[in-house]
Amino acid sequence: MKKPFYWILIFLGLIALFPLRQYTDVVQFNEVSKDFGAWALLPSLVALILCFATKEVIPSLFVGIFLGGIVSGKFNIVQEYLIPSIGSAKYGEILLVYLWCLGGLIGIWTRTGGAQHFATWAGRRIARSRRSAKFFAFLMGVLFHQGGTISTILAGSTVKPICDAKKVSHEELSYIIDSTASPVATLLPFNVWPIYIGSLVLGTSPIFADAAISKSYLFKAIPVNFYCWVAILFTFLLSWEKLPYYGKRMQLAMQRVKATNKLDRDGSNPLVSKELTTLAMPKNYQSGLEDFVFPIGVLLIVAIGPYVLTGKLRVSEAFVMSVLAAMGLALYKGMDLKTVIEGFVEG
Repeated sequence: MKKPFYWILIFLGLIALFPLRQYTDVVQFNEVSKDFGAWALLPSLVALILCFATKEVIPSLFVGIFLGGIVSGKFNIVQEYLIPSIGSAKYGEILLVYLWCLGGLIGIWTRTGGAQHFATWAGRRIARSRRSAKFFAFLMGVLFHQGGTISTILAGSTVKPICDAKKVSHEELSYIIDSTASPVATLLPFNVWPIYIGSLVLGTSPIFADAAISKSYLFKAIPVNFYCWVAILFTFLLSWEKLPYYGKRMQLAMQRVKATNKLDRDGSNPLVSKELTTLAMPKNYQSGLEDFVFPIGVLLIVAIGPYVLTGKLRVSEAFVMSVLAAMGLALYKGMDLKTVIEGFVEG
């Protein structure tokens, strides 16, 4: 049976659940614990199973959302969940930091060449073989930890030319970058993660009564964030080819690139964002380490400084200041304002 028919059957099954939820007492709200009991886990569980079974993330998430509406008895998920979440202050903060500031910063780097210049400078000193190139990718994943998806794009695009030259398969590179940047973002949470985690736990318990306490929760949970620690350890071992076990597909990828120098498997369709991976630096602009180090330094100082001194996170302010620092430096070095704005908008 083809995949479209699977999804048709799944959505027909969801529709069939509407009358079951509406006219029976199979699912009940617990007034004491203020939840739906084990039924509350069903949407997430189904979404995860579908993700792994179908390899289709977006439809699986939508199924989880629809199922959540059925379990809660609020069938109009657009009015009950989607619109309120989009219009919330927390969602706006995530948009500001994650999409506009972080994306804008990366877009500016495509004009100044800051990240690429730094990666090339560091890569020449570290990446001397296939293994050291993978270790360099690991280090860049740790350094570019400001978010999950965007940081993966940034780290991947900067180390890809170096790793390609050292014949690192794209399967290995993808795993190293993704399983480093995302876990490190939760272990060094001077980024958007405290905002996201804080918005998830806010109000779920009396101890998470306000946003500041909810955000600080992530810091206190760092020592017991076992998945991230294990993921980073495995990625480090993979970079040096010391991992005790490799999956079949990863083994085939490593064997293929060593035997044929093919970085991608036959029939693959690599997903590469040209807007965020292609340099569009003006001919008269001289890129330097300062184009990367200065904005990152501002980001870390503004994010970490207030937390050390007052215990309060200033993540949003840090990202805004970082973007402004990158813009200001580019203008100071002679780039025209139109080019700077174009980079920000494309990012």
